[in-house]
Amino acid sequence: MKYKILGIVAKGGVVAIEGIATATFKGPLETPTGTVPPTGGHIEFTYADFYRVNSRGMIAEYHTYYDTAGLNRQLRPSSSS
Repeated sequence: MKYKILGIVAKGGVVAIEGIATATFKGPLETPTGTVPPTGGHIEFTYADFYRVNSRGMIAEYHTYYDTAGLNRQLRPSSSS
């Protein structure tokens, strides 16, 4: 998986990163609704990471958010009728 950082903002011990992740879907992915078999296709999704850094400069908290709906559309091949 490759990550491209689009922007970084830091203020008062909080760091926010926005980016795009890309990969080739080569292996099975375990999800709460079951295993998604690999398609070999290209996937790309946006993400945002948030860090809270303590007074010693160490990460005290970390949260990540990503476009799950967009990722899900790419992981599951569309069915043809």
